[in-house]
Amino acid sequence: MILRRWQRFIWLPAALAIFGCRPETLEVIESGSFFRQQAVRLYMATRDRDLAKVATALAISEVKRLEAAYDPMNTAGVLYQLNERRVSQDAELYQLLQRGLEVSNLTRGRYSLFMAFPEKAYGFGNLYPEPPSLDLLRETMLPIRRAVLNLLPEGTETHLPDDAYAISLTGLIDGYVADQALAHLRLAGVGQAMVLLGAYAACGPSPDGLGWPLSIRHPLADTVIAQLFLESRSAATVSVAEQAFVYRGETYYNNLDPITGLPARKLLSVTVVAPTSEQAATLAKGIFSMAPAEALLLLNELAEVDGLLIDPAGRLWRSDSLAVWRVDG
Repeated sequence: MILRRWQRFIWLPAALAIFGCRPETLEVIESGSFFRQQAVRLYMATRDRDLAKVATALAISEVKRLEAAYDPMNTAGVLYQLNERRVSQDAELYQLLQRGLEVSNLTRGRYSLFMAFPEKAYGFGNLYPEPPSLDLLRETMLPIRRAVLNLLPEGTETHLPDDAYAISLTGLIDGYVADQALAHLRLAGVGQAMVLLGAYAACGPSPDGLGWPLSIRHPLADTVIAQLFLESRSAATVSVAEQAFVYRGETYYNNLDPITGLPARKLLSVTVVAPTSEQAATLAKGIFSMAPAEALLLLNELAEVDGLLIDPAGRLWRSDSLAVWRVDG
């Protein structure tokens, strides 16, 4: 039995009017595309539809460039070439991996770049998925704990050891794409804009200065539990609702703990607010394997980073400086 995938962020078109924006003076234009089968939605606050078309074309062109470069199945892409040839001289990939390793260190290895093979071992997305045996899981996770990615400090050359698993940019690349799409809208002259890529949001200035309204759903009940307002900040949500299957009465979610290889079960949902969508996405991925108290400790230590957590009992946990409007519960 395959469980339904729920959208965790909702953008509310009416919310701009409800929370103070005057749509008669500024129009919010929606456009979109796809990145690896995920919808990319562009929201631009402008009365100039021609400018919006130019900005949309520029942003979507960047999304397609990144999709080609970082599709792990594209033989011409830089990620595929690194995984196959074990070396890359691509400067953008080098910088992405460097930032990914920084988050891995911050989360004590709970954000990992090497989770592609363990996720495949569970068969997520297959017609008849089933969990691997504990023996296979132990054998699978040992190379991940030993994995080393060599980034040469004097250049942009990346070396992947022969015995390491393939690199996976899950979370990191999605957040980066949202950030880049927003940057290209701004480059085209649309400063007041927001980009949504699945559960990842990159936000510029809002039309009314009060923040772009984003609703967060409970991952299992499919109800709105909180509202955030983001002004030139970004957010990402990781939850148990992403992908799952039931095997012999037990539910297996695809957010795996990089330490054990088992599905992370200490939290149901993690939303992180940060300066960039990439930073929010990678931190949310790493924090998802933590206990709530440990996660809040990290969130409160990081500058310009906030978080909202839902534990298995349905309780909300939030960082000290997060402004959130509680909807229900």
